[in-house]
Order: sequence, then structure tokens, then C-alpha cells
Amino acid sequence: MTKYILWKIKPGKRTVWEKWCKSIMTSHQQEALETLIEEDLVHEKCLILGKGDESYVLYKHQSVRGKEKKPANMSRSLNKKHFEILYECLERVPGATVTGYDLKVG
Repeated sequence: MTKYILWKIKPGKRTVWEKWCKSIMTSHQQEALETLIEEDLVHEKCLILGKGDESYVLYKHQSVRGKEKKPANMSRSLNKKHFEILYECLERVPGATVTGYDLKVG
């Protein structure tokens, strides 16, 4: 199952979020991949859109075929820090729907 979530980056927090995203892809990448396995995810993506205080995050996750995403293991320090920074920097866009398409060959 694939799920999309739209978030608005809080004013003045884009740089904090960008630094966190970079750390997930570098110094925390191995543990982040382990959390995906624990949560029955095969793919997770965070895209930052917009400019300055009018910035958004489009979050996508895809679970293992036939399974739903499991809750994050909050005993992991990486997950605790992720949610801490997420709530510091982002707010859900109420009632937002994400539509479009995603094609893949092979």
C-alpha cells in the first residue's frame, strides 16, 4: 500500500528540516533503513517543495505487498528524534488530498 501525506513547513524551519533530511541520508542512513524493515516498508520518500516560508513536504511511504505499515518503534532513539524534529518543523495540511500518478516500468 502506498500512502502520501502533505505537510507545511513551519515558518523559519526549512533549514532545520533540510539538515535533518540530509542526516537521514548520511550519518543515520543505516539505522533509518533498519526502521523501514521493522515497519514493513519498502520505500519512504520526503520531497521538499516551494520556497522560503511557503515550503511544503510531500511524504510517501510504500509498505510490503499485502501489509500495512507498522507503527514506529519509539524505543529507537532515531525514531524519537525524527518525530521530535518533525513536530518542531512540520504541520499537517488539514483536509489535503494528494492526487496524480506514479508510473514505473519493470
